[in-house]
Amino acid sequence: MEVVDFRLDGKAAVITGAAQGLGRSMAEALSSCGADVAVADIQDEKAKKTAAELSDYYGNRVFAVHLNVTDRSSVERGAKEVLARFGKVDILINNAGIVQRKKIEDLEEEEWDLLMDINLKGVFLCSQAFGKSMIENRKGKIINMSSVVGFLGAEERISYGVSKSGVAHMTRLIASEWAKYGITANAIAPGYLLTELTATVFGEGETGRKFLEFVPARYFGKPSVLSGLVVFLASDLSDYITGQVIFVDGGRMLV
Repeated sequence: MEVVDFRLDGKAAVITGAAQGLGRSMAEALSSCGADVAVADIQDEKAKKTAAELSDYYGNRVFAVHLNVTDRSSVERGAKEVLARFGKVDILINNAGIVQRKKIEDLEEEEWDLLMDINLKGVFLCSQAFGKSMIENRKGKIINMSSVVGFLGAEERISYGVSKSGVAHMTRLIASEWAKYGITANAIAPGYLLTELTATVFGEGETGRKFLEFVPARYFGKPSVLSGLVVFLASDLSDYITGQVIFVDGGRMLV
C-alpha cells in the first residue's frame, strides 16, 4: 500500500520575505511539517524574531539570513550561508515583494524600477543562486508568488500587475528549462489576502466592500489559506506538477 505523506522531514527550505505576512505563514506551514527553514529577509530583527519563535515552537532548524533580493551579491552571500548551514536547498519560495498603488500617469520611473527589482528581478536572482544547489542534487522545488492582479485589470496597479504577470511566465520558463534536472517550478496567484502590506490597499469600510464585490466567497483570505497548497507543492507528492499557476482567490478569477 502506498502511503500519502506530506511530511517534509530532512528538507531544507528558503523563503524570501519570510519575516512577516505571507512569508511567515508559509514558514510556519513548512516548519510544522518538519522542514528546516531559512527565513530570508532584509528586515533583520523581524527575521530573527520569526526564526526564534518557529524554532522554539516546532523544534526544527530555523534561522534568519539577511537577504536583499535586488542585490546579486547579497543573494549570493545568502545562498552560501544557507548551504553552509543546511548543506543543500530542496525548496525555494520566492515571496519577497512590495505593492504599489498609483495612477499610470503619476507613476515615477524610480518607483517602477524599485518594484520591478524586488518583485521580478528578485525572483530571477534567487532562483539562479539557490537553483544551482538543486541542479547539483538533481531535485528541487521552486514556488513563486504571483497574483490575480497579474491576470486581471486593476486600477492604479500597473507596475504590480506587470511584475506578477512576469513572475508567472518566468515560472513557466524555469519549469521548462530545469525539468531535466528534476526541478519543478510552480506559481501561486493569491487573490485578496489581508497582510501588513495589503491592508492599506484594501482599506476598510466602503473601499473594502468594493473589493469584496469581486470575490464570490465574500471575504478576504488570511495568509494561512496558502498553507496546504504550499506544503503540497513543496512535497514529493507534487513531483509531476510543474509550470502551473494556481489561483487561491475565493473565486476572484471567475468574475
